[in-house]
Amino acid sequence: MRRLSIRQPLFGAFFLVLFLMAAVGIAGRQGVRSIEGESKQLFEGTVASTVQLNAAQNALWELRFLHQRSSDTGGTGPTHPVG
Repeated sequence: MRRLSIRQPLFGAFFLVLFLMAAVGIAGRQGVRSIEGESKQLFEGTVASTVQLNAAQNALWELRFLHQRSSDTGGTGPTHPVG
């Protein structure tokens, strides 16, 4: 059996490590893309709806406040003098 010089096993190990690093990098990039897609779906599906619900709730509170003010004045119009 022929003995290998130290150079050949070192190059073999180096290229093996290089190949493994590339494989881990590609797998990591795919994982990040998957997470990015899921987070985008989460934002569009939940967070955007929550913002819209919050706007609707604020509008309802404003309507309640205006209704309360109009019933306090007897519904006769503005509570402050005009002019």
